[in-house]
Amino acid sequence: MPCQFYSGSGCGGCCHFVRTTSITLSGTVLTLTIPAQNINNKQKLCICLAQSLPEGITQDVTVSVMVGTREIMAITRSGNELYADQLRSRKVIHFTAATSLPALVADCKSLCPTAHVFPSLPAQTTPPTPTA
Repeated sequence: MPCQFYSGSGCGGCCHFVRTTSITLSGTVLTLTIPAQNINNKQKLCICLAQSLPEGITQDVTVSVMVGTREIMAITRSGNELYADQLRSRKVIHFTAATSLPALVADCKSLCPTAHVFPSLPAQTTPPTPTA
């Protein structure tokens, strides 16, 4: 079902729809580049991965979005980093902007499962010492 901003003019008929201009892998970060634009808090962005994903993506490669010259991290609703193995070329990933971080929060329904092994948090064995 299209969002309330869909104009009915076919694919990309929404004012929030944007295509990537490039997708690059640098070290352990996959960068999705989109045209420069102002982004407001809670704004929806539907980013179409218009290029092929580069070779060398592993389950430990994180995703960021380059908006003009500003790099914004991509996270999931649970607050985890978005991993590149959760993306597929020629798909649309639905994001909501969180400008206080800044971050783009991905809608998990548009993502594939990740093979990333998340660390566990060890239990604290001794109580913290109070500070004066």
